[in-house]
Amino acid sequence: EDVAWARPDEYRMQAVLRVPLDCNWKVGIEAFSETYHVQGIHREMLGSMDDVNTQQHVWGHQSVSWQDYGVPSPRLGRSVADHDVWDSFVITQGGRMGAAYVEPCPMPPIPEGQTIRDVIASLLRAEHAATRGVDCSHLDTAQMLRLAQYNLFPNATVLVWGEMVNVIIGRPGLTPDTAEMVSYLLYRGASADAPRSHPVDVPVPVDGDLGFVLNADVGILRTAQLGLHQP
Repeated sequence: EDVAWARPDEYRMQAVLRVPLDCNWKVGIEAFSETYHVQGIHREMLGSMDDVNTQQHVWGHQSVSWQDYGVPSPRLGRSVADHDVWDSFVITQGGRMGAAYVEPCPMPPIPEGQTIRDVIASLLRAEHAATRGVDCSHLDTAQMLRLAQYNLFPNATVLVWGEMVNVIIGRPGLTPDTAEMVSYLLYRGASADAPRSHPVDVPVPVDGDLGFVLNADVGILRTAQLGLHQP
């Protein structure tokens, strides 16, 4: 019920990314559970992600975590400035708000009665309306900025956002030291009966740019794999 606003028929496949990894597929798939390692690998996210109060639920071999973004981690203390939350979100997820927010940029003014979280959610809605023609006004701030992350045994992670779904699958390579990450990216469509198009298939080289957060995830995998060979 927590992600009832994310109905499968509302989404359209946009792209399929295929990334070779220098690690075992089990090492690879674990790299995408952010609350598992955010304070060690993604310190830049702490300003805009509550990794401490994340709710976890496990049933059988499956699990889900509900992660709130646009709020600082309690690890940073009680007095985190709005501009620190803004800078953190821009650095780690600014592309979700549009091309103007992929680099450090000034924080917009916060309207009276709103929070920096409301401002970020508004920009997410505006970007999706401008690029996809989709009205997300029925989604409140919490729904726009809460991630439901499902970990499905043995090799899949499903990330459900207000405006998109990202499915990440780890596939074995030809040796125990190689694997492939396949990522399916789906955005909300204008309507359930909107025409469908073939997704873009994007093979990514080992040193390809996957964005700030995924680059850090993938970058640690080679070191983790080396650790498996230690006596």
